[in-house]
Amino acid sequence: MNQYPGKDKALRRNVLITGATDGLGLSLFRFFSQSGYQVFGLGRRPVDEFPHLSVENYLQVDLAASDLVQRFRQAWEAVGSPSFDIVVHNAGVGYLGDLSEQSEDSLRDLVRVNLTAPILITRILLSDLLDSEGKIVFISSVTTSLPTPSFAAYGASKAALEGFTRSLRVELEGRVEVQVIRPGATRTGMHQKVGMSKAKTRRFASPEKVAGEMFLAIQGRERVVTLGLVNKLVTLVGPLLKWGPRHFKNPVCHNVLITGAADGIGKALTLFYLNQGCRVIGVDRNEESGRALSTRHKKFQFIHADLFQDLRWADTLPTVDLVIHNAGINSTGPFETLESEEQDKVIELNLVVPLLLCAKLLKHRARTVFISSLSYFVSYPGASTYAATKDGLAHLACSLQGDSHTLTVFPGPVRTSHARRHSPDNRREASRMEPNHLARLIGAAHRRGNRMLIPGLSAKGAALLGLVLPRTAEKLMKKTIYERFQPGNKKFKNEGSP
Repeated sequence: MNQYPGKDKALRRNVLITGATDGLGLSLFRFFSQSGYQVFGLGRRPVDEFPHLSVENYLQVDLAASDLVQRFRQAWEAVGSPSFDIVVHNAGVGYLGDLSEQSEDSLRDLVRVNLTAPILITRILLSDLLDSEGKIVFISSVTTSLPTPSFAAYGASKAALEGFTRSLRVELEGRVEVQVIRPGATRTGMHQKVGMSKAKTRRFASPEKVAGEMFLAIQGRERVVTLGLVNKLVTLVGPLLKWGPRHFKNPVCHNVLITGAADGIGKALTLFYLNQGCRVIGVDRNEESGRALSTRHKKFQFIHADLFQDLRWADTLPTVDLVIHNAGINSTGPFETLESEEQDKVIELNLVVPLLLCAKLLKHRARTVFISSLSYFVSYPGASTYAATKDGLAHLACSLQGDSHTLTVFPGPVRTSHARRHSPDNRREASRMEPNHLARLIGAAHRRGNRMLIPGLSAKGAALLGLVLPRTAEKLMKKTIYERFQPGNKKFKNEGSP
């Protein structure tokens, strides 16, 4: 039972619902309105298209816009900058089909609407929500428990959203309530937009029925609510099927592609595969380190590229046998103190870039390694957006198992400059795993055909704790990580950080 001590739900009157112009959002808008709430809707199209909305209660915002923060603030100010007691992140877009057939614009829009927008809007409204001891509701999907290739990007975005909420909930415990609701297939326009036939969607539950269940769930205090008996069974059984048996064919790699290859884990992996006699193509924006590696190793081809700006090099790659998605950045500290621009960059590099590269490189039929994080099992308060992207990456790996033999790695702390820069306490840096040792473990797991790797006994123990006693793991993470990010904490000592 959630012991959240916040304001009595009967006093929560102002509600914001994104995606309130159609489907579940529209039905949910009506339920709240009929129950006496002051409801504000957010949508992309002009207000005069919707009889239930007016200029006084409608925020017209394109959630896929690159300048979302500015547009949201302007729309919010236009309705009087109300303080919301409940925010329901309901808006979403989907895609049905092979990832390789999804356009770059479609992939970017999907992630921005389903993941980036909820995170950035939460950041904007968090101060008021803290004052009102409010509630944030994130509408996810049952697909997070049963990944499939045809919903790879959509499932990854929703899995990332759930990863964000798990860490954010730890940060905001006792101050703001954070809830996830997973509806199943619902008869809305989204399914027809992605190509489902009316005959198939006719069997789905009506939006009125599902929205009614959502409304009741929001009145309660369960942390995660899955709607429907069948969907609840899926969430129980699905995780057991995610990782499946290992691949039995012994892989032979001649050409390896590694992102973020010039430093840290990426450099260790580069040297490991070079020592195995492979040709390695390394991509990094650190030109000095990359050129130095290419000078020392004839089989190393360096591509100097900023993954934020340029992925054109992937269109002209020679055939590769193995792709390692290693590049990543972090942004740490209490979520309410972090800049929206930083969160946007973390999502772009850690999740959007791997999605775009996978779409481009699936034609190679290469084996793929995804570097996720131990936060998948234990949460990461103080780096909620980073945790989100790593959960999304793990889900993407599971979704692509039918198209590409995948290995997902969940490392704990590794002795790199990246870890040193983002850790609140580097006094125990010597206990972190050496990058070269991690690279050897990854290589061995890849040769064995494993689908997942949790490297090291301490990481395995932490992951087990997170699976068996998730609340205990969250409390430990809050004490050992998040509380040390707090200003003035005497335990905070970030020696060696630049």
